[in-house]
Amino acid sequence: MLRSNVVAILILCAQAHAVSGANLLRNPSFETVPSAATGEGLMPSDWFTVSGTPDTFSVGGTYGLAPSYQGNFTGMSGAQGGRWVASWSGAPEQFAQNLTTPLVPGRSYVLSAALAQSARAAVNHPGSYRVLLVNPSTLQGVVLGEFTGTAVAGVWLRQSIEFVAPATASTMTRLQFRPIATSTSGHAYPALDDLSLTEPGGSLSGNVVLDAFLGSPAGVPITIEIRNPGSTIVRETHITTLNASGGYSVATSLAGTFDVAIRGSHWLRAVGSSRTLPGSISSLLLVNGDVDGSNAVDSDDFDLLVSGFGGQGPVGDLDGVNGVDSDDFDILVARFGLLGDP
Repeated sequence: MLRSNVVAILILCAQAHAVSGANLLRNPSFETVPSAATGEGLMPSDWFTVSGTPDTFSVGGTYGLAPSYQGNFTGMSGAQGGRWVASWSGAPEQFAQNLTTPLVPGRSYVLSAALAQSARAAVNHPGSYRVLLVNPSTLQGVVLGEFTGTAVAGVWLRQSIEFVAPATASTMTRLQFRPIATSTSGHAYPALDDLSLTEPGGSLSGNVVLDAFLGSPAGVPITIEIRNPGSTIVRETHITTLNASGGYSVATSLAGTFDVAIRGSHWLRAVGSSRTLPGSISSLLLVNGDVDGSNAVDSDDFDLLVSGFGGQGPVGDLDGVNGVDSDDFDILVARFGLLGDP
């Protein structure tokens, strides 16, 4: 049984609501239903059964089954709205949607969803969904991928699958979901909600403010890391240079909400949290003084500055003018002891 009525959504990959294109799925959160019918084996509008009897659950039991039915999802709400679909891996019970527009062969896509594990003892086992693209005429298909799967009863886990549409995608217009057990402990009955199928791709652009820098930003190298939200796990790394206005632009295949970390050659790392991609991050301040690139302004930076004093090279020339001189020492002293974002 569930220990709490609070349902948490753990953000594992890209979030589903801030994406670069329209959702290619209809009724992605299963909120629209064709009638007021109740019972097993009912599907929301725009979705249909392929095999077995996948079920729709509705808070209050207004369509399909109530969350308390056989103790499957007692106390739960949907990841988005009040309805979700669950399928048994033993049959397996499969369901699908016919895409309005076929996927483009060779093009990249992201399929995102929230999954939760049933609390009923017989099926309280980790499970997932294998996603297939199927030709509805021949029933031949290809596997696009599998979600990581569930872990704890009653907890929604958001996950994503990134894939490239196969060469035969123009004739494979059925997106099909097949439940699977992801452990040997027994059959699973994973819940699925809040789906998003989008075509990622776009750019991350913006500008940074280079602290205590008097030279031209043009050509200054920066490293950009796109990370999972609230995490140091890096999804993409881009090394680029700034333009004369301190601006930058890089291509990204990611879409959703991410943290963006930027650091320069002698500037501390700064992180912009929970930013929407594709998109723009402007006026992120990079603090000067990190001569050795350790993400801290400390005695090692001071030593490098001393060794380069009077030189004209880029190492130690913190303000970007007149080589390494007393002005650069002043910058380092004023920022001594500072740390960049992790």
